[in-house]
Amino acid sequence: MSADASVGDAPPAGRLLAPILALLAALMAVLALAGVSATVAVQRADEHTTHLREAEIEHLRIGRALATAESALTRWVDQGDRSGLRDFRDARVYLLERRVDLARELDGDRSAALEAEDEAVDAWLDGYAAAAEDPTDDATTPSRARGAALLDTADEAYDVAADRLTVAVDSAATRATWTFRVAVGALVALGALAVLAAQRGRSRLVQVLVTPLARLEAATQHSGRRQPGVRAPVDGPAEVRAIARAINDLLGAQERARAAERRLQGDQRALDAARHDFASNVSHELRTPLTTIHGQLEVVADEFEGRMDPRHERMLAAAQRNVERLTTLIDDLLLSADGSQRATALLDTDLGSLLAASVADVALAAGARGVRIEVAPLRGSVVLRADPPALQRAITDLLSNAVKFSRDGGLVEVQVVAGAHEVQVMVTDHGIGVPSAEQPLLGTRFFRASNAVRLEIAGTGLGLRRARTAAVRHGGDLVVRSVEDEGTTVTVRLSTGAR
Repeated sequence: MSADASVGDAPPAGRLLAPILALLAALMAVLALAGVSATVAVQRADEHTTHLREAEIEHLRIGRALATAESALTRWVDQGDRSGLRDFRDARVYLLERRVDLARELDGDRSAALEAEDEAVDAWLDGYAAAAEDPTDDATTPSRARGAALLDTADEAYDVAADRLTVAVDSAATRATWTFRVAVGALVALGALAVLAAQRGRSRLVQVLVTPLARLEAATQHSGRRQPGVRAPVDGPAEVRAIARAINDLLGAQERARAAERRLQGDQRALDAARHDFASNVSHELRTPLTTIHGQLEVVADEFEGRMDPRHERMLAAAQRNVERLTTLIDDLLLSADGSQRATALLDTDLGSLLAASVADVALAAGARGVRIEVAPLRGSVVLRADPPALQRAITDLLSNAVKFSRDGGLVEVQVVAGAHEVQVMVTDHGIGVPSAEQPLLGTRFFRASNAVRLEIAGTGLGLRRARTAAVRHGGDLVVRSVEDEGTTVTVRLSTGAR
C-alpha cells in the first residue's frame, strides 16, 4: 500500500478516542445519578428516623399526661380537692393535644398497638373519669375497682405501644445507617470505575495524540538547529498526519530557502566586490582630473592675485569650492561602497558664511534663468556646532532644487530663524510644486515628482534625501510643505549644539 493510501485510511482522532470518551461520559453520568439517588435515599431515611424519634417523645409525653390525670382525679375523688379536678382537666386536654402531635409525626402510619392504646385510654376517660368528675350522682358514679381495671388496661396498652415505637426507631436508625453505607460504597465503586476509565482514556490519548505530536515537536526542534534532511514521521490519526505532511512541506521549503539564501549571499558578496571595484575605479578616474583642475585653479589664483575684478574673484572662489565639494563627494562615494561613513568633525560654524557660499555656488545657474535669490538679513551672527562640508552641501542642494523647479524669472527666498536651542533655515520657491498624492514619497531615494519628469527637469532625486540625512546628523529634521503650481517651502531644523 502506498504512503498516500495509508494516510488516507488513517481514522481521525475523534473516532479513535470516541469509545473511551463515551464510556467515561456514561460512567460520569451514572456516578452523578447514583450520587443524587443516594443523597435522596439517605435524606429520606434520616427524615423517617427523625419523625419516629419525635413520635417516641410525644408518646412519652402522653404517658406522663395519663399519669398526671389519674393522680389528679384521685385527689378530687378521694379528698374533694378542687385543684385536683382542675389539674385532671388540664392533663386531659394536654393528653389529647399530644395525641394530635403524635399522629402528625407518624403521618398516618399508626400501628395496631397505638390504636389499642387510644381505645384503652378513651375507655378509662369515658367509662370512669368522665363520671368521676361529678361524684354527687351516686347512680352514675362507677366503682373504684372498674376505674382501676380500666386504667391498668390503658397502662398495659401504653407499654406495648412504647415498646413497638422503640423497636420502630431502632429499625429506622439501622436502615438509615445501612442506606448511607450502601450509598457510599456504590459511589466509591463507581468513582473507582471512573478513575480507571480516565486512566485508560489518558493512555489512549497519549498513544493517539501526545506521542505523535512529541515526534513532530522533535522534528521541528531539529529543523530549528538547521539539521538537513530532518522530516517529521507521518503516523497517528488523520489530523496529526496532515500536520506532519504540512511540517514536512515547510521543512522542505525551508531547506530550499536556505539554499537560495546561501546563493544570494554569494551573489551579494560578489556584487559588493563589484560595487567596491566600480566605486574605486570611478573615484580614481574622477579624482585625477579634479586634482588637476584644483591645481590649475590655485595657479590662476596665485598668478592673478590682486589683478582680477571682484566678479571674477567670486567666480574663481566658487569654482574652487565646487572642486572641493566634488572631491568630498567622491570620498563619500568610496566610503559608502565600503559600507562605512566619513568621520564627522563638528566645529563652531558661522551659518551666514555657509549660506553666502551656497548662494554663490548656485548664482550662475540662477542667473542663467533670471531667477533671483533673496536672503533675509540675519540678526547678528548665527554660530552652531556643525560639519561644515555636509551642512553646506545640504543647503546648496536645497537652493539648487529651488532654482531648478522655479519658473524663469522667478524668486527664491531664504530665511534664517535663530532660537536659543534651534536654528531654522527656510528655502521657498514659487515654482511648480509637488502633487499632494506624491508628497509622502519626498526624500526617498531617486524619487522625482511626476510634474518634474513631465517637464523634463533634470535631476537624480537624491538632493532632498542628502539634505534630510545631514539635518538628522546635526540633531534636527527636515519638513516639506508644497502646493502644486504654487511652490514649495523646505524647512531645515538644526540644533545649535548638535553632537
